[in-house]
Amino acid sequence: MARGLGDLFLTGLLGIQTVKKFGRRFAMESILSIATVFGIVEAFTLTYYPHQALPATVMIFGGWLIAIAAKHVNVKMGAGRHAVPTHYLDQVTT
Repeated sequence: MARGLGDLFLTGLLGIQTVKKFGRRFAMESILSIATVFGIVEAFTLTYYPHQALPATVMIFGGWLIAIAAKHVNVKMGAGRHAVPTHYLDQVTT
């Protein structure tokens, strides 16, 4: 169950880039999503497949993509427009 520094670096890098693009609040939500997916998948893997492991990158991107998909759906449905930068809205609606 050992994870390398690269996984921690990747999570930090995704968090920093998310802050730049979407703001601090959404970045914290995406990091929480990454941690939740990581915990669920790790618990499932250790319980049912104790001698096998998934790469942490799969769990990190899975959690981050869930957060991005939720943000995209939120914008498409009309909720949360005030918290989204206008350049992002232009990309989503076109």
